[in-house]
Amino acid sequence: MTDKKKRKNICINCYNQHGCLTDEPLCLLKEREDAEKSLSGKVLMERKGLLKECQKCSHFRLCWTEDAYRKALKVISKD
Repeated sequence: MTDKKKRKNICINCYNQHGCLTDEPLCLLKEREDAEKSLSGKVLMERKGLLKECQKCSHFRLCWTEDAYRKALKVISKD
């Protein structure tokens, strides 16, 4: 008997905008302008308004503590 292959959920016509095809964090996959190349992933995601996407990332715990993440979200919601 053959083992079933693990089913992968990917977007139709996926171009990896969510990082679902790689283990790379979304912040590293985003195209950056010259002025943004020296920014950390956290700062880049904050500037682009994509902090909520950070929590979905498999590398979330490497970048954020829960307190720092909550504070960053509060700052954005005040703006």
